[in-house]
Amino acid sequence: VDSSSIKATYGPRPDDVKCCGVVSGRISGNLTGMRALLWIEEADTGRLIAATVPDKDGSYRLDGVPEGDFLLFASAEGPFEEFASESSKIVVTVADITKKDFVLRASKSGVRGQLLGTSMQLAGPRHPV
Repeated sequence: VDSSSIKATYGPRPDDVKCCGVVSGRISGNLTGMRALLWIEEADTGRLIAATVPDKDGSYRLDGVPEGDFLLFASAEGPFEEFASESSKIVVTVADITKKDFVLRASKSGVRGQLLGTSMQLAGPRHPV
């Protein structure tokens, strides 16, 4: 996650010909009082590439995303409800903006994304005890 933020701020290394694109859009739904999160994973490995918290109006922007095929996810949780999106396959190309909007719906799965460990992989589903 830090590498995409660094690339967004300072630009890619001069020899990095596969960097960088932007993913942006908006989350909508009844999200009042909710904490929302968006993240991008590599399509093949599930490795976390970038994550962000959307603005209050639901808009988001992920800069410094390398070129490639990815899955984009969005979720939100509040005191009593959880909302989630299905994964959305996106293709990021150098110097281009990929747009994706999400409508979050109530989730019955009980799955909550969490960052875990030093490799920044998303944790598996959290099962109620």
